[in-house]
Amino acid sequence: MKRDRDDDKEPTGTPTMYEESVGELKKKLAKWDDLFSPTKSRDAFMQDYNMLMAKGDDLVNEYAWAIPSRRALNVIKNFAPIVEVGSGTGYWAAELKSMDVDINAYDIAVDEPGTLWDKDLAVGGPAVLALPKNRGRTLLLCYP
Repeated sequence: MKRDRDDDKEPTGTPTMYEESVGELKKKLAKWDDLFSPTKSRDAFMQDYNMLMAKGDDLVNEYAWAIPSRRALNVIKNFAPIVEVGSGTGYWAAELKSMDVDINAYDIAVDEPGTLWDKDLAVGGPAVLALPKNRGRTLLLCYP
């Protein structure tokens, strides 16, 4: 079967929330496709690199350290129901819930529930795996 870039999209071609954000970022940054051109001087390269690192930190804080493609989410949904421990902002859980996946998500540092992607994200660590509502669920752990 031939695969192409559209494999990362749902059949409707809907991008993930992160992909939408990066698309907006690309529009804001001049010459996105030329950011790391080998013809750039070292100073120009470092300026672009530092700018991208700062933007990357913003994306990590808003979304997650690792970002799922639509293709990865489509694979994961086949293992539902799911329990995720170490959910961070709840981004993966929110993406999976948008696909009608049954997932319980937990993180030990749920500071500001109003700013999280998954409004149902609960406080918890590995001990939540013993809860009756999480027994029999597939464990999802994600970190780069």
